[in-house]
Amino acid sequence: MGGRISRPTVLGSSLGLVAALAFAGCDQSSHTNSGLRVIDDAGDTLVLSRPAMRVVSLAPATTELLFAIGAGPVVVGRTAWCDYPPEATAIPNVGDGLRPNIEAVLARRPDLVVLYNSGH
Repeated sequence: MGGRISRPTVLGSSLGLVAALAFAGCDQSSHTNSGLRVIDDAGDTLVLSRPAMRVVSLAPATTELLFAIGAGPVVVGRTAWCDYPPEATAIPNVGDGLRPNIEAVLARRPDLVVLYNSGH
């Protein structure tokens, strides 16, 4: 059989700020011996064993914030609507943010996926 695909962490954030903080290692939550603890917009607590180095952004605001803090190099996937800053358009498109192509997202091998906090 093929190799095991690790499951990326999914972070529901309407603003994307939490993802930016998780990447930057800043404190919106806390560092522990077991990893970086982050609380997303839905109130869910996630623990990242290390800062995210491969991020798929499924929200235009998140993509823009990641680039604004200098984290553009870790963004490996974006939606069709993530077109700012212009450099973002060079990143592979994984489909629509609310109904992304799951196979395309996983093909980017993310360790963090940031999406809208929605019913989808």
